[in-house]
Amino acid sequence: MPRVRANLLVGGNGMTTLEGSSRPLSNSADRKRFHALRDSACAIVIGGSTYRSEPYSRTPIPLYVSTRGKELSGSNTKFLNLSPLKLVELALSEVDGVILIEGGVNFLSELIGSEVIDEFNITRVQKNGDGYPFSETQLQHHYQLELSEKSGDAVFELWRPRKRLSNRD
Repeated sequence: MPRVRANLLVGGNGMTTLEGSSRPLSNSADRKRFHALRDSACAIVIGGSTYRSEPYSRTPIPLYVSTRGKELSGSNTKFLNLSPLKLVELALSEVDGVILIEGGVNFLSELIGSEVIDEFNITRVQKNGDGYPFSETQLQHHYQLELSEKSGDAVFELWRPRKRLSNRD
């Protein structure tokens, strides 16, 4: 059972936001998958930029936010000046269950490199974005595509760490 999952939406041109948010890129198939992943989580980990640009005010489970900003507030939310990796480690020590990372590409970079993510879920949609390109070079170096399935206008991918896959053989 995975302890750390990540979810990322990628537009047809490799961008991950449109007009400052991922929501305009999303479609019904993506939202369905997104809610299934979130329903299985016991906590969510994000960066401050994601917190400011996405609707997290009513998140019913603990929310861990990596930020240097002091202006943020929210119930059931911890705002900490920690690196993404240190924040995930803290969440894992405090929460019994699955941690879902919904941070953007900058937030995810350190986590991909450390291979702390057990399951990396990518939804690819045809609609083009206008910000935050996702470079797959680092992902492909540390993770291997395990599953790809098409649903309507979306393609869902599941990536797992290469080192852990090779250790299973």
